[in-house]
Amino acid sequence: IEENDISKKLRMGLARAGADSLTDSVLTATSNDQKQAMILKSADGMTADQLNTWLLHAAQQGVISPAVRLQVLRARQAETAAP
Repeated sequence: IEENDISKKLRMGLARAGADSLTDSVLTATSNDQKQAMILKSADGMTADQLNTWLLHAAQQGVISPAVRLQVLRARQAETAAP
Protein backbone atom coordinates (compact mmCIF):
# COMPACT_ATOMS: atom_id res chain seq x y z
CA ILE A 1 0.00 0.00 0.00
CA GLU A 2 1.31 3.40 -0.91
CA GLU A 3 1.89 6.00 1.77
CA ASN A 4 -0.73 8.20 0.10
CA ASP A 5 -3.32 5.41 0.37
CA ILE A 6 -2.52 4.94 4.05
CA SER A 7 -3.06 8.64 4.63
CA LYS A 8 -6.42 8.50 2.81
CA LYS A 9 -7.49 5.47 4.87
CA LEU A 10 -6.60 7.22 8.12
CA ARG A 11 -8.49 10.38 7.17
CA MET A 12 -11.55 8.36 6.12
CA GLY A 13 -11.37 6.33 9.33
CA LEU A 14 -11.28 9.48 11.40
CA ALA A 15 -14.17 10.99 9.46
CA ARG A 16 -16.26 7.84 9.95
CA ALA A 17 -15.03 7.12 13.49
CA GLY A 18 -13.61 3.72 12.69
CA ALA A 19 -12.27 1.29 10.15
CA ASP A 20 -13.90 1.25 6.76
CA SER A 21 -13.69 -1.89 4.64
CA LEU A 22 -15.31 -0.10 1.68
CA THR A 23 -12.49 2.43 1.62
CA ASP A 24 -9.96 -0.41 1.72
CA SER A 25 -11.66 -2.10 -1.23
CA VAL A 26 -12.05 1.05 -3.29
CA LEU A 27 -8.39 1.97 -2.81
CA THR A 28 -7.39 -1.36 -4.38
CA ALA A 29 -9.57 -0.83 -7.47
CA THR A 30 -7.70 -0.07 -10.66
CA SER A 31 -10.48 1.67 -12.58
CA ASN A 32 -13.39 4.00 -11.95
CA ASP A 33 -15.77 1.28 -13.15
CA GLN A 34 -14.42 -1.08 -10.49
CA LYS A 35 -14.78 1.61 -7.84
CA GLN A 36 -18.36 2.29 -8.90
CA ALA A 37 -19.25 -1.42 -8.85
CA MET A 38 -17.75 -1.89 -5.36
CA ILE A 39 -19.53 1.15 -3.98
CA LEU A 40 -22.88 0.19 -5.50
CA LYS A 41 -22.59 -3.34 -4.11
CA SER A 42 -21.88 -1.99 -0.64
CA ALA A 43 -24.62 0.62 -1.00
CA ASP A 44 -27.25 -2.11 -0.76
CA GLY A 45 -26.57 -2.21 2.97
CA MET A 46 -26.63 1.57 3.42
CA THR A 47 -29.32 4.17 3.78
CA ALA A 48 -29.31 7.01 1.27
CA ASP A 49 -27.86 9.32 3.94
CA GLN A 50 -25.08 6.87 4.79
CA LEU A 51 -24.15 6.49 1.14
CA ASN A 52 -24.20 10.24 0.50
CA THR A 53 -22.03 10.86 3.56
CA TRP A 54 -19.53 8.16 2.56
CA LEU A 55 -19.34 9.49 -1.01
CA LEU A 56 -18.82 13.06 0.18
CA HIS A 57 -16.05 12.10 2.61
CA ALA A 58 -14.41 9.79 0.07
CA ALA A 59 -14.37 12.53 -2.56
CA GLN A 60 -13.07 15.10 -0.07
CA GLN A 61 -10.26 12.77 1.02
CA GLY A 62 -9.28 11.77 -2.53
CA VAL A 63 -10.40 8.15 -2.19
CA ILE A 64 -12.66 8.64 -5.21
CA SER A 65 -12.84 11.37 -7.81
CA PRO A 66 -15.80 13.72 -8.10
CA ALA A 67 -16.61 11.89 -11.36
CA VAL A 68 -16.94 8.55 -9.54
CA ARG A 69 -19.15 10.16 -6.90
CA LEU A 70 -21.42 11.51 -9.63
CA GLN A 71 -21.48 8.15 -11.47
CA VAL A 72 -22.52 6.33 -8.29
CA LEU A 73 -25.22 8.86 -7.45
CA ARG A 74 -26.64 8.64 -10.98
CA ALA A 75 -26.55 4.84 -10.98
CA ARG A 76 -28.19 4.67 -7.55
CA GLN A 77 -30.88 7.11 -8.67
CA ALA A 78 -31.55 5.00 -11.76
CA GLU A 79 -31.80 1.85 -9.60
CA THR A 80 -34.33 3.41 -7.25
CA ALA A 81 -36.36 4.91 -10.11
CA ALA A 82 -36.65 1.60 -11.98
CA PRO A 83 -40.05 -0.09 -11.67
